[in-house]
Parts: sequence; structure tokens; C-alpha cells
Amino acid sequence: MKAALLIASLFVAFVALEATTPRKFFGDNSRRNIYGYDDSSELMQVSGNGFLDINDPEANYYYNKFNNKNSYQNGWAFEFDELNSSDESSEQFKHINNVETFQPGTVSRGIVEKIAAIDRIFTKEQQLTNNLGINEFKTPLNVRNVHIKNPQREVITFKNAQINNFENGHLKHLVIDSVRDTLYVQYNFDQLKTEGSFKIGSSNFQQGDFVVELNKVRSNVTEKMSNGKTLYRPAKFEYANVVATNEQGHEVESLYEQFDRKYFNVLERTIADEVHNSVHKGLLLKLKNEINTPINNIQTGQYSKLFDLKWQENMNALEMYNIGSKHWHHGDRQMDLISYTRLDSTTYKLRFNTVLNNIQWTGDLKTMFTGEQQALFKSSSFKVDQIRIDVSIRKNIYNQQCGKVNVDVDINGFNYLPNVQLSSPVLMMVSRQLPRFMEHALEASMEKSLEQEICFNQKW
Repeated sequence: MKAALLIASLFVAFVALEATTPRKFFGDNSRRNIYGYDDSSELMQVSGNGFLDINDPEANYYYNKFNNKNSYQNGWAFEFDELNSSDESSEQFKHINNVETFQPGTVSRGIVEKIAAIDRIFTKEQQLTNNLGINEFKTPLNVRNVHIKNPQREVITFKNAQINNFENGHLKHLVIDSVRDTLYVQYNFDQLKTEGSFKIGSSNFQQGDFVVELNKVRSNVTEKMSNGKTLYRPAKFEYANVVATNEQGHEVESLYEQFDRKYFNVLERTIADEVHNSVHKGLLLKLKNEINTPINNIQTGQYSKLFDLKWQENMNALEMYNIGSKHWHHGDRQMDLISYTRLDSTTYKLRFNTVLNNIQWTGDLKTMFTGEQQALFKSSSFKVDQIRIDVSIRKNIYNQQCGKVNVDVDINGFNYLPNVQLSSPVLMMVSRQLPRFMEHALEASMEKSLEQEICFNQKW
């Protein structure tokens, strides 16, 4: 008999929850204005073991970059600076150049292989679920029991609550920056639903059930990769729907203020803690390990070939083989930065950046200017302070086909030291044209190599 009554009361409560019109609450900006919250008071932790200094600009660098707009869909968008500011690029000259893929064993081929290895991690995860990165989350996620005193000195207990629907979230932004030693990650969830029960201990004793739906939720974490210290804030949401009914199926309006004042923050912190836990396992752990693995074919202190140059633009052409160096830095052996951005429900974008420093080589340079003046300069010395390579790839979430593969190369600090006396016009022409031809040839060959390695020449 008691069991039947219990089942009946639960059924009544469930029907009441379903039938009651939810009470709507707006998200963090409104609550911040009402209760005086700010970013520092909402931090999940104080500085110390395991946590970054909240006043450290580096710790907040990517948070500030992505948080420039408070919008679930359009905000927190971040794009790295494009390298080529001019309209001229390798694209317009591809048709007159026989662009080839990079040879095995070259540094350029090693960079392509590293990008492909990182892409395979994303692809494999994407094949498991279209909502990237959510396999690391517990669902349902338990919420700690909370005891609150209301103005009437009554003790209100929220208990036995669980958060559901993590599987409907997705990785929105990811940056792994080895130069800054930083990982930044943001997850978005269209709706997280919490179901639990409450008890009001007073002379007018009441208990019942509640449902909280947090909509347009986002949560981010910054981690210092070398020591694992983190900085993260409670999750944010745009609006919430709440229903609370007692055992008789009546709405308990006196509870709503406690949801707005206290319980939302408990849920925000619980979500943020789970996102924080995700950076130490699964997808993110694999990516951190891969980006810290050295790029193939770069040997510090030994000569390593970058690529061969053979490029023509209009009536000018340059050829040089075995461009490379033995002066590679240790930092040249790893990718400097990778990023992932989910652009919409069907498309994501990968970005890769690497910088090669202090490249010095000696080689034979063959030149042809204005289609007539051909010359061969043997055993000339060259030096480049820095080559920066920036790659972006758009891919389809569902079939992994590629959109545009774009490569930008920027060469800084080019020096040409001929072993023979050259006239000023020729020296000026070589000094001006060679770095630009190197940029365009590298761009074209890397795009073709990536299209074959990652896209298998399948593009939408």
C-alpha cells in the first residue's frame, strides 16, 4: 500500500512538473547587475598550488581574446592575423608553375606530416561523435547537495540532482600554444537539464521536485601545459527555465529567488569543474602529446633540407636546390600553435602555425629576369632570420571532406651574400625577388602536399 502511494505521489509530481509553465531567468549579465558579481569574485579558485595567478596577463590572454563579445554563437570568436596583407599570393601563378609535393625527408615534408598527425586525431574523434570532445564528460553528472537559509530562517535543501545532456554539447574553441605554454579550451552546450528534489524544513514543511534548464551554456579553461596549473571561471548561460512543484503538484514560488541567488552558481561551478577535468584526458591529452612530439626531419646541429625552389612569375624565374640549414633551434622542432574552431553545425576550421629561425645555407642560384638575362651564381651564401608558416583548413564535420586549404608564408630578415661582385640592379632584383618567390613556392607546394595528405584531393 505504501509503495503504491509513493508511486502515485511521484507520478503526480512528474505530471505537475510537465504541466507547469517554467519560470524564465536571464543569464549572467542580469545576475551580475542584481547581485554585484564580477569576474574576480566568480573565479573558481585562489592563486596557489594547481592554479594560475588570476592577475597574470598571460594566464588571461586567450580568455580575453575569445571573450571580446558576450554571445553564445558569435562571441568569443578569434582569428589569428593573416600573414599576407597584399592581394598578391602564389594562387595566381600556380598555372604557370609545375607545383610538386614536398620530397620525403625534407623539413617541409615533416611539417606536413605533423599537421596530418594532428588532423587524424580530430578526424578519429569526429568519427566517434559529431559533437567533438564530449566523450570526456560524465552524463548524468551528480550535483552536490546544497543547504540554504531563506530570509524566514528556513533551511532549504536541494538534493539528489543530476545534470544531463552533456552529449549534446561540443568543443567550440581550442588553442594549444607551445610558445606561450598555454592550452585554452571552450565548450558550448545548447541546453543542460538538471533534475532534482528539494525540501523546505519549517513548520510548513514542504518537499517536491525541480527541473532547471540552462540554455546556451559556455565554459572555458586555461592551462599552463608545463606544470598543469589552470585558471577557470564558472560556466555562463544566456537564460534558464525553472519549474519547482511540491508533492501536491503546486508550484512553490518562494523557491525561485534561491535558484537565482544561489543554485544557478552551484550548477555553473559544477559544469566548469567537469570541463576543467576534461583537459587532462581523451582528445585534449592526445593533442598535447602530439604537439610536444618533435617534427620529423629536423635535426639540430645537422644539415636538414627545407625544400627545392623552382618558381616563375611573369618573365622572371629563379631556381635553387637544397635550401636548408644546420642551425635549427630546438624550438623549430615542434608546432608553435594549433587551433580548432567550430564555425557552424557542419563546418570546423583548423589552424596551424610554426616558425623556423636562423636558416643559413650555401647554394647555386639560377636566375632569369625579364625572360632574357640568365645567370648562374655558384656557391652563394644566404641567411633568413625567420620563416613563419600559417596553415588553415576547413573541413566538413560529417564526411571530413576539405574546403579551402590555405597556406601563408612570411619570410623576415633575408640576406644574400654573393661570392662574386654583382651590379646593383641584379643584387637588388635577387634580394627583392628571392624571398617572395620562396614564399610563393612554399605556399603552393605545401597546399598541394596537404591536399593530398589530408584531403586525398577530395574537396567540396
